[in-house]
Amino acid sequence: MPQLGSFRKGWESENLARFILSKFSFVAQPFTVSDDIGSDFFCTLFQTRKEGGHRYLIPKNSFAIQIKSNMANLDVSNKLEYLANLEVPFFVGVIDREQLKLSIYSGEYMPAFFSYKGLPKRLKIDLCERVDFDRYFAETQNQDYILKFPKITEVAANIEPIELQTTVKTLCEVCSLIHRNIASRKSGEYISEVYKSSTIMMFAGCGSVRVFRENFRRRLAEVFYNLTWVY
Repeated sequence: MPQLGSFRKGWESENLARFILSKFSFVAQPFTVSDDIGSDFFCTLFQTRKEGGHRYLIPKNSFAIQIKSNMANLDVSNKLEYLANLEVPFFVGVIDREQLKLSIYSGEYMPAFFSYKGLPKRLKIDLCERVDFDRYFAETQNQDYILKFPKITEVAANIEPIELQTTVKTLCEVCSLIHRNIASRKSGEYISEVYKSSTIMMFAGCGSVRVFRENFRRRLAEVFYNLTWVY
């Protein structure tokens, strides 16, 4: 039986995305199409350092990314448990085969969303330009939600080295912030940072009320230990 053209189109998009991602990260593809769990690639960013006439690739932050070929909202309702328990940043990449570029959108609000709302019945991802964090999600009906994934950067296949350094720096900053927010959620602290903002999101409720006393004791102990060291 002849191969469906749609499969070929997706294969081309994934391979172009892999090529672009490999310009600034180590790329792993541990899953086949039949094992689709929500991430096409796992990547580890690297920075380049020159020493003694050699170029060394220094590993930095890691992230998972799913590749799409259009900007349509992405329904992830069947992957909620996977996304809620994922302990690396999650991105969505939109590939433009004509312009040979990859646009990367950030799941930086996922830790805060899952801390606030838990696992909803349905969740869609809205790929968008960066928005005010007060509107990082929308509730439609019957516990259906749309979560914003703000755009981080665009990477062309022929990107210049200087521009690539800036791209890697930006991605590292976003990854580090998401890592901190994931760690906060996993350790039972209902506090999230916001990218490029001094604002801190805090959540109180049935989850936070079980752990805030112990969190307070730990922070208070840290204060007294530091006061002892200072004085």
